[in-house]
Amino acid sequence: MDATEVGVNDRQTFQGIAGNMASDRGPSAPDGGAGGDRTSGRRMAASMGVDSDQDTQHPSNRDAHLAPVDVSEGTYRALFDSHPTPMWVFDRETLRFLDVNEAAIRHYGYTRGEFLERTLADIRPDQDAARLRAHIRNLPLDRPGGREEWRHRRKDGEIIAVEVYGSPVRFRGRDARLVVALDVTERVASDQKRRESEALFEALASAAPVMLWMADPRGNCEWLSRSWLEFTGRTLEEGLGTRWTEGIHPEDREPCLAAYWQSSRDRMPFHLEYRLLRQNGDYRWILDVGTPRYLPADGTGGGGPPVFAGYIGTRIDITEQKRVEEENARLLAETTLLAHRQTELLEAQQAFLKDVLFAVTDGVLRLCRRPDELPAPLEAVDTDPWPLAVPTLHTVRQRVDEMARTCRLPQERRFDLQMAVGEATMNAVVHAGGGTARVCADREQGILQVWIRDSGPGIAVERMHRAVLERGWTTAGSLGHGFHIMLQTADRIYLHTDARGTVVVIEKWWTAPEPDWMDERWGAEVVFAPGDRAGASVS
Repeated sequence: MDATEVGVNDRQTFQGIAGNMASDRGPSAPDGGAGGDRTSGRRMAASMGVDSDQDTQHPSNRDAHLAPVDVSEGTYRALFDSHPTPMWVFDRETLRFLDVNEAAIRHYGYTRGEFLERTLADIRPDQDAARLRAHIRNLPLDRPGGREEWRHRRKDGEIIAVEVYGSPVRFRGRDARLVVALDVTERVASDQKRRESEALFEALASAAPVMLWMADPRGNCEWLSRSWLEFTGRTLEEGLGTRWTEGIHPEDREPCLAAYWQSSRDRMPFHLEYRLLRQNGDYRWILDVGTPRYLPADGTGGGGPPVFAGYIGTRIDITEQKRVEEENARLLAETTLLAHRQTELLEAQQAFLKDVLFAVTDGVLRLCRRPDELPAPLEAVDTDPWPLAVPTLHTVRQRVDEMARTCRLPQERRFDLQMAVGEATMNAVVHAGGGTARVCADREQGILQVWIRDSGPGIAVERMHRAVLERGWTTAGSLGHGFHIMLQTADRIYLHTDARGTVVVIEKWWTAPEPDWMDERWGAEVVFAPGDRAGASVS
């Protein structure tokens, strides 16, 4: 650009472009680079003598931008050549480059000669040719143009995004335009990435089976997902701020909002349950979960403490879950009550059965509902109990006979005792898979006790009367027909049975005792007979 051809109008052209660049809004690029927008515009405006802080939209201020200033023509040439932003002049008719500055040469990769051999179409993708031709036809002849966004192609083939500012000039006697091109590739890519991220978030939010929401640092709702709008039948405007709370059930609104605002002030996560009005007029139970969100202090992910940006949260319809919980609670209460009543009924049955068996056996059979109702054990004859198995049954009977002799039992009574013990131990082996037997005795009083334990399934209450009284009746877990023989041959039998096993205590005296109808533990007040000391057990 020859300095002799730069006159007042061209100075106005520089100033007009600089003023437009300074007034356009947009994110700033670092100073000194080929990219940038408003920052470069302010810098260029200042160098051209334009006050970039004026309102360029006002007519009087635009005139001031175009007013000539006392700057030499050489200064303008120097500004064109040395300015860090790519600039060029092109022929309006042929679109051929007439002049370029050093910044354009560096940024696009062409030499000055290569530039001057090319047209505007040569630095654009082929797809933009039609748009370029239409744009040139519509360019104003007498005033600068506004900001325009284009794609340019560098010499290495890279496509960059640019913002272009142009204005008409006379150059070497030809109608031309002076152009300033700002590389905004990074900003455009960032904007595109942001738009894609926002679109993806919106798509995910719309497809999510839960309602999503966001609130600002003051706790006011600033965004709601489509699912919330569809659930409530309200518009987005009807849900922003605090209006989203209008659908909360009147009984839940006050406690819900108190917890919400307290969590917002404390910047703490929260879980709320409340009823929310659905579009069909029904209230549904909602689980509302909010989590504080933070952003980097400088907005770029750099250093500095994060800044509280509000809340992000989800709202889930838990009505069916609530119904299931209520139904489970009802069933649990009913089951607990039923179990309590069954326990009471079982205890009543056992008490009745205890009295009946005591009566029909003339006091021989003592049904013990609890272990502490078993008799106190007499002195153990052996240190350890005898294990019960088929090979040991004969040995146990022999040991019982030896102790019966020591206790002065007559031969007939010794034989009866062996019969009773034999049946009891055989039942333990057959029906419970084994057990233990221990012989206890009171030699002075002539009383013998045999404790037989097993860990079988026990005798069910509903089968007790048959197991005890019915001759020949037997099943796994019962004492079968042998119990009838035991009642005929033992003086007393104590029986405790439950799901953990069975304990049978057989007593035989040297002389037969009288029936204990008046025994206080079994119906009336009488003096305990020997061996009837309750409250202990033997293992």
